Amino acid sequence: MHPFPHGYRKVDDGDLIKPGDLALGKVTSACGQGSYGWKNVAPHLIGQEFFEGAIELGHPLLLIRKITPDNIA
Repeated sequence: MHPFPHGYRKVDDGDLIKPGDLALGKVTSACGQGSYGWKNVAPHLIGQEFFEGAIELGHPLLLIRKITPDNIA
């Protein structure tokens, strides 16, 4: 499991994808080497219900959201 950045929590299945959510995905470093890391969720997914691992819908394997006072679970 890739570690979550401090101050973030996992987004549950069925939650709406929001701006600022981070997706686990393939990232490329400046030198061209690929690895996995956190990146902003694709804009076309914002507003959709999240289904973990629904690759056929373009959803990431894992989605995390910054913890705020109104979304502490």
